[in-house]
Amino acid sequence: MNYTGSMILFIFLVQLAAYTLKWLIGFGNPLISAPLLAMRLDNTLITPGSLLPDLVINGRITWQNRNNFRWRAILPLLLAMVAGVVPGTWLLRFSLPWIIKTVLGGVVVFLGLEMATRRLRPVRPDRREIPWLRYLVAFFSGMCAGLFGINMFLVAYLQRTAKDSRAAFASSFWVKTCSAPGCISAPGS
Repeated sequence: MNYTGSMILFIFLVQLAAYTLKWLIGFGNPLISAPLLAMRLDNTLITPGSLLPDLVINGRITWQNRNNFRWRAILPLLLAMVAGVVPGTWLLRFSLPWIIKTVLGGVVVFLGLEMATRRLRPVRPDRREIPWLRYLVAFFSGMCAGLFGINMFLVAYLQRTAKDSRAAFASSFWVKTCSAPGCISAPGS
């Protein structure tokens, strides 16, 4: 890959916009940067390339809010998510770039539609939560983290199924922040 001045400027502006969003709301930088960078770069360069900034920023946010964790609730989800990063990274390494970009487009569209229609489908308070489904979603979210650097499926699921929306946001935010999706994908990529 030949990095011209216009390519470097493009990467800088995309990352600036993505981290500005993360600064404003605390998450979401891969939802901006991954699809935009995928227009000119392969995901095998994007996901490991965002490792260092994500690790530093997520580490700082986690350290500042370390007293707000409920480790008994968060730790099993983190383990399931990290377990999903391994096959996601394997797929990133051995898949064709056009397939990864097509799947990424589908993932972003699906997440956008789910989040946009969330208020139209209210949570039923009498609905029982299925614990194994939560871990399956965490595993799939980890796979997406390994492939795209986006692990928002778990965030969307936790916010969708929780009875207390503030607790759901806090839990999903800390799972997202602590997962550091690139930490496993960088060495093998």
